[in-house]
Amino acid sequence: MCCPVCGEALPEVKAPHGNEWMLTPCLGCHKRKVDADFVQETRARNAARSVLYRYATFDSFEAKMEHQSRGLAAAQAFVAIVEPTMPIAVIFTSYEKDGWTGYGTGKTHLASAIAGVMSERRYSVVSWSVPDALSQIRSTYNDDGEGTEWRIVREATQCDLLVLDELGLESYQNESWHHEKMYRIINARYNRGPLVVTTNLPPTALSAHLGGAAFSRLWEMAGQGQRVVDMCGPDWRFQQ
Repeated sequence: MCCPVCGEALPEVKAPHGNEWMLTPCLGCHKRKVDADFVQETRARNAARSVLYRYATFDSFEAKMEHQSRGLAAAQAFVAIVEPTMPIAVIFTSYEKDGWTGYGTGKTHLASAIAGVMSERRYSVVSWSVPDALSQIRSTYNDDGEGTEWRIVREATQCDLLVLDELGLESYQNESWHHEKMYRIINARYNRGPLVVTTNLPPTALSAHLGGAAFSRLWEMAGQGQRVVDMCGPDWRFQQ
């Protein structure tokens, strides 16, 4: 008999007990499926990851303004107390306020610096751009659904430190779907360990954006709001 997919002859093996011969699955097709799954999983991980600044450090962060000094102090305090499996979070937020856009205040630099310190401590660190990650999850629904989605999510939920970058910039049509995905990720960190968040949403808008259950856990992880860091200020990219 031949493989119905590729047409190659199926190999035969003798049954463990008795003299019967059995057809085995097509080895060529199996290898191609394993290779395709590996490529898909790798692409999914890379597409979901945020491009953090590789060389960003606390020393290279220019804290010339009050909001920058506030952010730097909070980031340094976070790495001073964080431990593996500790359900702790720090949230760097800046949003439209007093004519400022909420962008370019140093949130991602500080998240990158935290990731760098934790990597040096041998933490497994995963960084996600939330808009890209959720878009990647949606794209899997044309494949095998939950199984593929799980491959994307498991790395972020099982790592030692997760960075959620650009939370709030993602678009979605189904609010209940979005709330369920965010709850799944944040609840996993609540049970697993540290989390760093950057967002352009004010704290008052985060609850509606995440859903009550996810926000409740995130708020607790952030010390009942004590580690929600206001970094509202001018965009450094437009400064002379």
